[in-house]
Amino acid sequence: RPFAATDALLAELTAITTEAFDFPAPRVPLNADDRYSVLELFHGPTAAFKDFGARFLAGCFERLNRGSGRVVNILVATSGDTGGAVA
Repeated sequence: RPFAATDALLAELTAITTEAFDFPAPRVPLNADDRYSVLELFHGPTAAFKDFGARFLAGCFERLNRGSGRVVNILVATSGDTGGAVA
């Protein structure tokens, strides 16, 4: 929220993130003392880390376009998972 304090979507951030990140992103310890861990970013719908950024961005575009009567098309160059992440 501090980074978006003056953003037009501030009031929508909770809804956008709830919809975009409706899958787990577990933190997995790498050692017994839990000092180091990794965040697994492949549990999304397309099994790609891109699900995080792309789904959030699509949610932002959807809200910014509401009521305009215009269709937004997002074109991506992809080798497989980018298009699915955006969709």
